[in-house]
This record gives sequence, structure tokens and C-alpha cells, in this order.
Amino acid sequence: MKKMIVRAVDVGYGHVKYSLGSGANGEVLCDRFPSLSPPYTSHMNINASFLKKRNTFFVGIEDRQYEVGKEVMAAIDPNFEGTVMDLNFAISDAYRARLYGALNYIAQDIPDSFIDILILGLPLNTFTKYKNTLADQFTGPHTINSSGKTIEVRRCEIYPQPFGSYMKHISSSKPGTSYPVALVVDVGYNTFDWLVCHGKSTRQYGAAMRGMSSVINAMAKEVIKTIDSTATESSIMRRIDAALMTGSKFTMYGKPVKLDAAQKMGESVIRDAADKLKSALQDAADIDLIILTGGGAPFYRQAISQKFPNHNLILLDDSAMGNVRGFHMVGESLARSLSRAVSGVAA
Repeated sequence: MKKMIVRAVDVGYGHVKYSLGSGANGEVLCDRFPSLSPPYTSHMNINASFLKKRNTFFVGIEDRQYEVGKEVMAAIDPNFEGTVMDLNFAISDAYRARLYGALNYIAQDIPDSFIDILILGLPLNTFTKYKNTLADQFTGPHTINSSGKTIEVRRCEIYPQPFGSYMKHISSSKPGTSYPVALVVDVGYNTFDWLVCHGKSTRQYGAAMRGMSSVINAMAKEVIKTIDSTATESSIMRRIDAALMTGSKFTMYGKPVKLDAAQKMGESVIRDAADKLKSALQDAADIDLIILTGGGAPFYRQAISQKFPNHNLILLDDSAMGNVRGFHMVGESLARSLSRAVSGVAA
């Protein structure tokens, strides 16, 4: 039987992450692009022959065109306020446009115009509400760009985002090893999620609007107080975000700006998130370990460790990709089960 094509996409508020299959050593290959989808208008494209075309795609949703992809930042007006942060994001045109952006990149690396199994994730505060809607909406054929490229999703499954990182962690366990009871803390751009997992079972969970965007927003407000600038809060947030991600200096008007006072404001948000986690889990004596994942995980590590000093705390390697790698593994496991079932029927 031909091997099923499995892919995973994690459409976050900060970045869109997607899987591209497995490498030679069995590792899940992944990539990402900024989670932005500005409306496209013809005046945005100079079309000069000597200019390099942006690494983006134009996606049509209803009667509007959106630009999405790895170089979408070049299409962003400094005053653009397009980061969707509401709880209906998963059913918005912005979400669909960004998912289609991921499918455009995925389509470049698959032999046929279909995906057998597509795994998507949702934050815990919207998972129950939208999991069935999302699975139905993205099963079937989709026109994924303005050139008319189509791709068919034959099966779409939805999982809570932190579960992906748990599956990524236990994938390295030796055969016969019992699965740990783990508290997975997923620091996303918008939400700060936690989920207790044991094997393929989950129990206690929660979410707070204390993700990295809240940290960066607090920092941006402090920066605005200290510099003379007409720059918008959103544009400053994007610059702070870029500086934190790359470890580069934060600059305004080409000059470095110290973030000492701003970082203190951001740290207060992180401490508040850790307090909420501690309040929900208390001593957590029944938890074997704590797994930190998500793009903001490194920034929250110290605060969470201080709240749970008796626990082994693991920061996933390349934590921003933890969920999407785990989702891909879930999809591969499902594909193997389906293939065995088909083989059994055929026999």
C-alpha cells in the first residue's frame, strides 16, 4: 500500500508552523512564517523586473485577497494593526488565509495534490468550541492561492496544542518505558496554556491570556513612555518581538534603545502567568515532570521553575516547533493504524 501523506500545521497568533515530512534520520522537518495576512492591493506591488519577488503567496478568501508567507513583513505598512487576537481567530478569514499559506509551502514538497491526513492544533480556550467546525471546514478540496492551485485534504484531525509537545517528548522514550504524568506548559503568542498528560490521556488544563504578546505589549508601552516617537504601539511590538526572537539589539531610528525598564514590565506579566499556573496546580505532587514548549518558553522558564522547585523541568529543543512536530508524529501514528486496518480487511 502506498505510504499516506501526513502533514501538520500549527496556526499560531505569532507564527504559522508546518511540517514537511521526515528527514533521513527520521526527524520531522518543519518551517514557519509570520502569522500575518495583510489585504493585498495592486499598489503594493511595484512589479519592477530588477526587483526580487517576495517569498509570499496571494490567497483569495471570499472576495478579498491576502498576502501570506515568509517575507510578508515586507508587505506590512508600519501602521498595520492586523494581528488577530480574539477567541474567534480559528474561524476567521485570517486563519484560513494563513493556513492556506502553509498549504502552499507544503504543496511544493508533495508528489500529488492531496494530503491524506492533516493535523491542526487549537489553544485550550477554544479547542472544545471549534474542533469539530475546524475539522469539517478543512476536509475536502481547497483553492489555496490566486493562481488556482488546489489541494485536497482527505482527513483533518484537531488536537489541543500542548498535546503535540507531549507526544514529541515521549517519542524519544525507549520501548516498554512507562509514560510520565507531565504538565505541559505551552507559551504561545496570545495564550499561556497548560495541560496534564499521561500517555494518550489528558486531564487538568487551563489557559490564560498571558502569552508573549502580553509581555511584548507591556514592554512596548514602557518604550513609548521613554522615547519621543509617533510610531504605533503595534509597530514597536513587532520590532521588540523581532529583537527577542533573534537576540539582536532593539533599535529605533537606527539607534539602539535600552530595554531595561521595559523588560521589568514584561517580567511582571510572566510572574503573573506563573502565579496563575501555581494557583491552578498547587503543589502538583502527582506530576512527574514539567515540559515547557512554545516560542516564548525560554522567557518563562525561570519564573515557572521558582514556582515548582521540586520538579524536573524540561525545555523542549526548538520549543517553538514542539507542537507541530508532535502533531506530525500523531498523524504518522494514525496513518500506520489506518494502513494496518486496510491491510487486515484486504487479507
